Amino acid sequence: MAENIKKISEVFSEYNSSDNIINSDIRKINIFKKNNKLELQLISDVFISLNEIIKFENYLKERFKLENIFIDIEYNDEVKIPELEDEWKNVIEILSKRYPLTKPILENSILKIEDKKIDIVLSVKGADFLVARGFDKIVEKIFKSIYKKKYRIRYVEEISEEAIKKNEARAKKAEKQAIEKVKKEQVEVENNNKNKPKDNGFSLENNTNEEIAEKTPLILGRRAVIKDNLVKVEDISIDSGKVCIEGEVINTDSRELKSGKYLVVFDVYDGTSTITCKSFVEADKASLVVSRIKESKAVKLVGTAQFDPFAKEIGIIANVIIEIPGKNKIIRKDNAEEKRVELHLHTQMSQMDGVTNAKELIKRAMSWGMKSLAITDHGVVQSFPDAHKLLRF
Repeated sequence: MAENIKKISEVFSEYNSSDNIINSDIRKINIFKKNNKLELQLISDVFISLNEIIKFENYLKERFKLENIFIDIEYNDEVKIPELEDEWKNVIEILSKRYPLTKPILENSILKIEDKKIDIVLSVKGADFLVARGFDKIVEKIFKSIYKKKYRIRYVEEISEEAIKKNEARAKKAEKQAIEKVKKEQVEVENNNKNKPKDNGFSLENNTNEEIAEKTPLILGRRAVIKDNLVKVEDISIDSGKVCIEGEVINTDSRELKSGKYLVVFDVYDGTSTITCKSFVEADKASLVVSRIKESKAVKLVGTAQFDPFAKEIGIIANVIIEIPGKNKIIRKDNAEEKRVELHLHTQMSQMDGVTNAKELIKRAMSWGMKSLAITDHGVVQSFPDAHKLLRF
């Protein structure tokens, strides 16, 4: 902790900037190495914009190799702090840079301020997504630490018919662009392989899809071997571009598109997180691709990470998929002599909070010797039939 008050320009002399933050006084600095965190309290005679703070935070992250930077500013009484309505666009811009998934949801939103509450009015669906990921608390913290305003945040969806039509048109356009992009990538791969008739000891050009499936682990694409560096699902962002992942397939679906192709959708779990992957497949190959994915213990794929306007989250457009051996799973056990009772449990019927059905959860509890548990889904009882059917005598 710093005992004597000094300016930013004195303590961080190598930080070259003409921003107002340079002349602010440092009241306190705390570095928590165990938590990878730095806390900084400043005093300023002029207003410091959010952009200035983000720039300085980025400098501190690089300088001290820390992930979490928290800056709190105390202004003198004569400092005029901008109104939140006027600053909201700047806040959205910063949030979009830090959390790219928020941009399409917040970009046309407005603030409605009443007493100590703020409604952030959204023109598209996404309130559940923002709340589930804690963006209400993030905005509250920005308003309090930067603009010295303490409000309770709520997201409200007010979607006009015109906005719905625009969103549908945007989604269709995005789907069309994705299809065209995959087609282009497939053509490029085919052109690159024209002079390479053999891969892994057999000819790719002269075999049918069914023959390839029998001889190799190849499910989709033109490469039977993927040598790209693996990326963890939890590290994938909207800016990741081309990625390679591997993991267990936990859901598979498909549907026919107007173009005649089939959209194959499957979720991949790699131990860190789950991501939805999509592939655009020719009609005559769709059933084989879907069945191969379903039957695979695990898959490895190469594709492009991008924001999915339908699911409102990051997904992968996969153009090469191969089957790989699954990893041996360690079955967890409960060896406690006195069994606990789980009183807070969400099934897949709690959107964005659970992915496992009631039947599997109850079976696991039974195998652990638990005598009871409480299913606490969000305002729904759709899991009751499965639970009742499993437990009926």
